[in-house]
Amino acid sequence: MKRLMIILSLLSLFVLTTGIFAQKGMMQRGGYRMVQMLDLTDAQQSKFQDLRLDLEKEIAPLRSKMHNLHSELRMQMAAEKFDQGKVDNILEDMEDLRTQIHSKRIQHHRAIRDMLTPEQQKKFDLHVLSGKRFGRGWGHGHGFGPGKGRGFGHGPHGPHFGDCPRF
Repeated sequence: MKRLMIILSLLSLFVLTTGIFAQKGMMQRGGYRMVQMLDLTDAQQSKFQDLRLDLEKEIAPLRSKMHNLHSELRMQMAAEKFDQGKVDNILEDMEDLRTQIHSKRIQHHRAIRDMLTPEQQKKFDLHVLSGKRFGRGWGHGHGFGPGKGRGFGHGPHGPHFGDCPRF
């Protein structure tokens, strides 16, 4: 029973963390909406794209390592002889990678903010402080059938609700 609970916990952890691996282009991640919202100049757009490319280059190897760790974790979960120590080490390594990725994204947002004019920085800061995500947030989902309740999607008002578009 205890082993089943551990396996179910790890499986749910895996399911909840797969969003980390979703790789989308700039347009889907909200970069285009940010360019529109902040009314970036051509030079700023070029710098923004350079920063975005640099971030992707830094994060790509970390994502690859994370993918390998997920594979190792699945192998440990399916192994005849379960080794909790190995599983714990894998989970610690995964958490370290998540922290590194998150830190790099925060540095990226700071670099974007630093290239903006004071007026653009105000818009950027208001968006960050509003708690909105850069991209789609929680709303009614797009699952099987109409469904009720919350899911990951545009929400009840659509993707362009409010004065400040999401990015």
